[in-house]
Amino acid sequence: MVNGQKVWNTSAHHADLGMLLVRTDWDAPKHRGITYLVLPMRQPGVEVRPILQMNRHSSFNEVFLTDARVPVGNVVGDVGMGWDVARTTLANERSFATMKRPRFAKTTGRVVTEAQAEADDHFATYVWYPQRAGRADLVVERASANGTATDPIVRDRIAALHSFRMANEWTALRARA
Repeated sequence: MVNGQKVWNTSAHHADLGMLLVRTDWDAPKHRGITYLVLPMRQPGVEVRPILQMNRHSSFNEVFLTDARVPVGNVVGDVGMGWDVARTTLANERSFATMKRPRFAKTTGRVVTEAQAEADDHFATYVWYPQRAGRADLVVERASANGTATDPIVRDRIAALHSFRMANEWTALRARA
């Protein structure tokens, strides 16, 4: 059984399964003694609360666990070695932070179709909210259209947005290396 709380979980409100790191050995060094579990999300004891963002979307969630059950077969890797597994998933998530739409296999099936639908839903947020995805070019177009492109404050903010996007892309490249 697992008890606790996770915050800032992306798309937990859509998930059937969740990733969970649990401390299984309190005497081990900080990056050891952690076990990686696959948590069935749709069960009693798992409460998902969407976090409403300023754009009225809820990409992130709080997850509260009260006596949630995880089958023994849902341990990923070795018990106590979950941080090694987590580093791999974190690298993947950080590379996704560039906000580029993923490419899907040319095969079809329920899993591919569901993944494509989830990606479509996720990226729909960024179509009308370009600065969230670091699309400085779209913000420049909007500023030009409404006559604010020469405003020094707007120009500073666009430059900052471009800088953040480049730093994000470089971080993703480092994570993939």
